[in-house]
Amino acid sequence: MKHRNNLKRFLYLDFYYSVLRRDWRISTFLSDLVLKTVAVVIVSIDRFIKDASMISASALTFYSTLSFIPVVALILAIARGFGAAKAFEDWLKEQSYTNPDVMQWVMNIANKALDNTQGGVIAGFGIVLLLWSVIRMLSSTELAMNRIWGVKKGRSLVKKFTDYMSILFIAPILVVLISSMNVFMMANLQEYAMDEGLLSYASAALKAILTLIPYILVWFLFVFLYMFMPTTPVKFKYALVAGIVAGTVFQIVQWFYLRFQIGVSSYNAIYGGLAALPLLLVWLQLSWSIVLWGTELCYIMRNRHFLYRNAMNADNKWVDNVEVTLRMLRYISDLYI
Repeated sequence: MKHRNNLKRFLYLDFYYSVLRRDWRISTFLSDLVLKTVAVVIVSIDRFIKDASMISASALTFYSTLSFIPVVALILAIARGFGAAKAFEDWLKEQSYTNPDVMQWVMNIANKALDNTQGGVIAGFGIVLLLWSVIRMLSSTELAMNRIWGVKKGRSLVKKFTDYMSILFIAPILVVLISSMNVFMMANLQEYAMDEGLLSYASAALKAILTLIPYILVWFLFVFLYMFMPTTPVKFKYALVAGIVAGTVFQIVQWFYLRFQIGVSSYNAIYGGLAALPLLLVWLQLSWSIVLWGTELCYIMRNRHFLYRNAMNADNKWVDNVEVTLRMLRYISDLYI
């Protein structure tokens, strides 16, 4: 039975290697592309399981839960300073249009936190909690992606502080600008269309723009994560492909999850008014799982020609050690004999 499993594993990995090799070709370009795509997906799922990425996603879900509301409160405080609080709230609710209970719950807590502080700015313990939770979440993200890439040494403390603080202070401003830009574009395009008598055409254009904007934003975010978070150089083309694929899967999964209200009835029956919390946890777990799966895609596209040897010799590294030893002995013997 053991030999049969080893043979099956060998054939399985041999198939991976055959398809992902640079010189592997079959009759047509389309068939070759389809098989290579299927192989990349299968290998990514296999590596996702072997790397225990679901456990990493659970850890990231925990830290995201701690930082989610403080970050929303911080963005809301900045939006109030720019006079764009209403635009930000509307934009955030649009992102969960089929299940607004979660975002409404988050917005209520964030508004209460801001109303209970002087000057509309989070102070004291809130700032400490915000900094710690966000830095811990980003550090865990870096660690999870480095594990996938096989990087053992992460950023230094100084580098972590500067990079993470940049994200913490730049990202909220970008979110406010994006939400405000969304409202600005809709209002101005509608006004222009009414002036020019193109309202029927503008409605279709607005619908197309509003449909594409979430995808483009998610793609940009995923590409940024795949290039910035690992402590190893990642080429833009690999991050772009992985970001588009994983970002599209993220949008599709989110649509299905929200559209069919997965788990809503059971959570409402058990948790009542607190049903938004487990729904938020499930959504975060799914989101981080997709992010880490996209990291696997990025890694495979970068190292696809070396995966076979690494996978096949994972349990036989002593062979490499013996080979290196013999080469060293041969070199020494050639010098002195």
